[in-house]
Amino acid sequence: MCIPPLRLRTVAANPYSTQVALPEGAKARFGKGSINAIAYAPDGTRLAVSSTLGIWIYDPHSGEELEVFVARNADAAVMQTAPVSIGDIAFSPNGQTLASAGYDSVVRLWDAVTGEQKAIFTGHERSALQIAFSPDGQTLASGGGYWDPTVRLWDISSGRQKAILTGHESAITSLAFSASRCTAVSRLQS
Repeated sequence: MCIPPLRLRTVAANPYSTQVALPEGAKARFGKGSINAIAYAPDGTRLAVSSTLGIWIYDPHSGEELEVFVARNADAAVMQTAPVSIGDIAFSPNGQTLASAGYDSVVRLWDAVTGEQKAIFTGHERSALQIAFSPDGQTLASGGGYWDPTVRLWDISSGRQKAILTGHESAITSLAFSASRCTAVSRLQS
């Protein structure tokens, strides 16, 4: 089954104009921050869009906004009301969980249907930029930014960090697992 094209456009409006021109069929996302990442649920029924202000869940068939997840800064020194900019997002293989990597260095697991925050994984310094689930959904890989160029592997059921993979010299810009679950690959910015 093919899904019709859904175009979401982040709009930076001219403060001196009351009009904004959008391409035919595009949906404006006023006040929702710039788009950082997108992810389809494995069954194709939901499209997640991460931004500088949170995560929006859309019905990819109709374009209707279904849910909004807003991560709040976990640092007590920062205002709790300030939303966290979300970098990468990924659905678990069964589609029940959505993982997010935040610029506050926190990796979060969300109930993909209700938007309830299920778990928080901490350990990255300054930012977590990338995220990927293993094919069996039991392990989550997260990649750090310039100040923490590591890949961390997390056990989903216990929430414990399984391993820290070092050797990168710059920010992790992509993560993926092989289908066999035996290999995780990462890419860094050079």
